[in-house]
Amino acid sequence: MSKIFILFFFIFIHSFANANTENEKKFIDTLNTSIDFLGLEKGVINQTKQLITTHSEDNKFLTIFYFVDSSVTNVMLKNFSNYISKLKKHNPKIMGKVMLRGLINDDFKFSANFFDSITRKENITNLEYYPIHFNSFKYFKLERVPAYALSNCSSENFSFNECEHEYLIRGDISLLSFFEILSQENNKFNKNYHQLLGD
Repeated sequence: MSKIFILFFFIFIHSFANANTENEKKFIDTLNTSIDFLGLEKGVINQTKQLITTHSEDNKFLTIFYFVDSSVTNVMLKNFSNYISKLKKHNPKIMGKVMLRGLINDDFKFSANFFDSITRKENITNLEYYPIHFNSFKYFKLERVPAYALSNCSSENFSFNECEHEYLIRGDISLLSFFEILSQENNKFNKNYHQLLGD
């Protein structure tokens, strides 16, 4: 990347007391803040990292959400697709989902066709697109994109509300940098990071 930013990590430890209680979305630890400075790729990227839950189930797929808006380019989607393909070579239980923030030209059909045209032009076959998905942006309190989220979701009858969400990182970075950050937070992601480094 050509621009250099300062990296601020605000790590929120978010614990769910009970899925059916009023405490579901409250912090048990009010705030743990750490500020780190990391050199990622060709610069230092401004990011906010949020640890949401640490749940995992064998019957769910590792799901990577890529939050974008109408400024997303063919290259950005193609790169995301290529990285997802690399991960799926080692673990087929991985899904990549692209979430669009707002409709392009306030037109649902135009937004759907926008993704379809890029998919056909770039021969992208391993991603799922959601031209409108308010719940995901509301859940993560996303006002700006791009951003990545890592969750565990069912591969059948996908329901965002039933996913177990682990990490959110905001900022204009690659999926490689996303997993680099995660691997520094939790060594279970080291293998994913090195898979993305490989050919």
